[in-house]
Amino acid sequence: MAKKPTNQGRTQGGTHGKAAKQKPARKSPAAASKPSDRLTLLVERNYAELRSIAEREIVTRKLSRTITPSSLVAETVMRLMRQRALPKTSPQLCGLATILMVRALSDRARRSRAKKRSGPAKAIPLDEEIDGDRRTGAGSRDEGMPLLHARLLAGLERLSKRYPREMEIITLRLVLGMPMAKVAVLAGVPERTAYREMNEGLEFLKQEMGWAED
Repeated sequence: MAKKPTNQGRTQGGTHGKAAKQKPARKSPAAASKPSDRLTLLVERNYAELRSIAEREIVTRKLSRTITPSSLVAETVMRLMRQRALPKTSPQLCGLATILMVRALSDRARRSRAKKRSGPAKAIPLDEEIDGDRRTGAGSRDEGMPLLHARLLAGLERLSKRYPREMEIITLRLVLGMPMAKVAVLAGVPERTAYREMNEGLEFLKQEMGWAED
């Protein structure tokens, strides 16, 4: 009696053939995102811890009258964005942030001493300040990030003394690029208030830094 044909050949040629032609799995959005985007998520998840670290460093150095935890975190975030190797985990973030906070406080003290020895700085137009930043390589590699400069840091320091929350909002929104809805939650204000205070902070910086539009 003739054997009944089986589907083995067709199964191997069809099912296995289709399996071999399957497209590789797509990468998740988190895996495909830029390092700066991953840092933004890390900061958002660990923001309360960063504030706690900042508060501890400020209390230890008895600087509560000169700087707030929010403004120290904001300055630390800007320094984080300029690192060649960005942290990838929460422990790495908090460890590096602690180091950068100590440096930020030391730099503030040094700038304060230097300011007492020298007179007031001459106002520099915005375009010259940015060009100078690019020549010295002080800017971030991330094109969307505002350029960081010693004079700009000084301006942000003055902003933080008078309006620490405005500096915090500017940093989270314009440096890290967080959506304003998340910025408002972290800052503890309504979203409309966050927009208003960001604009007020930018206007303060414009006046304090002597930035010229032309």
